[in-house]
Amino acid sequence: MDNAAGDDVQVIQVNKGQPIQTCITAGTNTKRDTNTSGDDGVSGENIHTGADGICNTTADNTDDMSTDPYTAAVLQNFLNSTVYNQAVVNWSEVVKLSDMTVNFDLNRDGDIDVSSWTTAEMDVVINQCKDDDYEYNIFLVDNPNDGSTGFMNTGQMYGFIHADNATWDTQTTAHELGHGAFSLPHTRFDTVNLMHVTEGVSKTRLRKYQWDLIQ
Repeated sequence: MDNAAGDDVQVIQVNKGQPIQTCITAGTNTKRDTNTSGDDGVSGENIHTGADGICNTTADNTDDMSTDPYTAAVLQNFLNSTVYNQAVVNWSEVVKLSDMTVNFDLNRDGDIDVSSWTTAEMDVVINQCKDDDYEYNIFLVDNPNDGSTGFMNTGQMYGFIHADNATWDTQTTAHELGHGAFSLPHTRFDTVNLMHVTEGVSKTRLRKYQWDLIQ
């Protein structure tokens, strides 16, 4: 996913200008992506110089494309051959949809807010990117504001994977689907379990009680 934030236009160079002149305008996404600096002010989707008569703000025009960690075939094979085959579950159709560009960074901090289920920024992604023809939707979005690797609440059809933080991306996705698809809780002491609270090598085991929950 591409965060559409970051295409504002610098109209007046920093440290140039006159009082109350437009120094930054919104780019093609029509939304202001830049936070003001100094005494610059906001007028609609534009930023203008303040009383000191100069532009103090640098336009945000960074490209925020999220990490694309695996193909659909790789993920499907991992789900079926390594993890959920233990519970006699087969994921019959795993499809990767086209990349999408979404302006979800409502507070313009460069991160996606994942502090609760769900935040306004997560809702922007869900509402603009979901495809309810599929039973579950996993969104690949970098830069979570809490440094996490993924988030999917129990019994949900939408989940988030933060591949810039995840070392084992397929494992993390299988873990989050454990929450969303089967309402599996975290384990804290079973350190090789898929649902252990942290990532790690060979954390793919499912136990009999989890098989019961899945079935």
